[in-house]
Amino acid sequence: MLSEEIQLFDLFDEFYLINDEPKIQPVKGKEILKITKREFTFTGTNKKKTVFVYNDKNQLSGNDTIMLENLVTKGIKWSMEDIIIINLFQNEFATIIDIKDFFKPEQIIFWGCEDFLASNKIPQRLHEVLKGKELKVLTVNEIKTYDSTEQKTILWKSIQNLLEIK
Repeated sequence: MLSEEIQLFDLFDEFYLINDEPKIQPVKGKEILKITKREFTFTGTNKKKTVFVYNDKNQLSGNDTIMLENLVTKGIKWSMEDIIIINLFQNEFATIIDIKDFFKPEQIIFWGCEDFLASNKIPQRLHEVLKGKELKVLTVNEIKTYDSTEQKTILWKSIQNLLEIK
């Protein structure tokens, strides 16, 4: 696990101190307030700036692990260490902002995670890449649902689109 500190001033352009007087005064500077960044339980090193997020109390196991490893190592041709894998069940209070600030990914794939996506106001457009200024997001079904060739083909095409693989 990693822990870093961020400062409140990094999150906003300016601050206002409200005194007993009826006027508002802007405050600038780094001495405002420190907030400890969230700690995460995860695997991987993030060499490829890619985060896989899932939510499962039983962890990845069996066919899910094999499918994910095949996708990363044989399909994408990366190692499992190249990505970050986060289980929301172990990181239950995490938000999209926490994940973005902590890992600084360029792309995130959400495997299922419907409640997380809804609570973070992320559109759930299955297999469609959502592109932001600094981050691309792909929402797909839970790993275990990709058990047929047709479903795996749809998943692979959306991942190719996300990672711009030809």
